[in-house]
Amino acid sequence: NLAFNWLFDQRVLASDNEIYTRALHYAIIDEADSILIDEAVNPLILGELELLGEDDLRRITFADMIAGKLTPCPTQMRDGAVIQLEDQEKYGGDFACDRVKRTVNMTLAGQKKLVSLLVSSSQL
Repeated sequence: NLAFNWLFDQRVLASDNEIYTRALHYAIIDEADSILIDEAVNPLILGELELLGEDDLRRITFADMIAGKLTPCPTQMRDGAVIQLEDQEKYGGDFACDRVKRTVNMTLAGQKKLVSLLVSSSQL
């Protein structure tokens, strides 16, 4: 029934009595859970729109303020690879980004700075 309703909805009778169909804007996927979840490059997030409350906005603003006080480690290449996190301690910075793995890791100095910022703002 769904397929026939779709086909019926796609037909548009023009003034010259020719039938036109609209472009296809979706696809039928077999094994959708495998395609959209297991094999996906980007994760599928199912959710709903929710308005943020005043408390949520305060938390987001606070997190943004704290993040702005942290400094990234300088990126340096050694033998074609980004310096590992343990080596980053030598060069300063609070966190290191691995763009290939899409991860962010805090350095020990960054962890201490984060705790200090949270304690001084009475948020910990």
